[in-house]
Amino acid sequence: MKLTAPAGLALFLCISGFAQTDSTCPVQIPQVHPHWIVGSGDPWGSYLLIGFKNVSTKTISAIRFGVEFVDSLGDAHMPIFLDSDITVKPGKTNRPVWTDGVYVGAPGTKVAAKVWVEKIRFSDASIFGGDGTRACAVETKLPK
Repeated sequence: MKLTAPAGLALFLCISGFAQTDSTCPVQIPQVHPHWIVGSGDPWGSYLLIGFKNVSTKTISAIRFGVEFVDSLGDAHMPIFLDSDITVKPGKTNRPVWTDGVYVGAPGTKVAAKVWVEKIRFSDASIFGGDGTRACAVETKLPK
């Protein structure tokens, strides 16, 4: 799915090349893009892209991310959980996009995001996470 917006209407925030502190994490998260379409006037003008790479030796069959959006005052909003059931083989990258109101409660047009792996299911039915520790966490910075 390709999303487009008229020129100058999208606020864009991207992080890449940052270090994760958990070396046991089966994924790396080099991209987090929270977008808000300015002038839309409703929460459906937003979407979130999370790019991740499978650095494990197993095929991922499903992944759940936890996300807290951070408003321009630096306050984190209630976490939401986003699932993807896209198969990702070892060494491969995927970039799922969630649309239609991922910014429930609209924290504003200048947002950052705290993202973590809540749970991963592998093709052999083994599970990583699910213990509430916010594994593999990364955080974007607020746009200026």
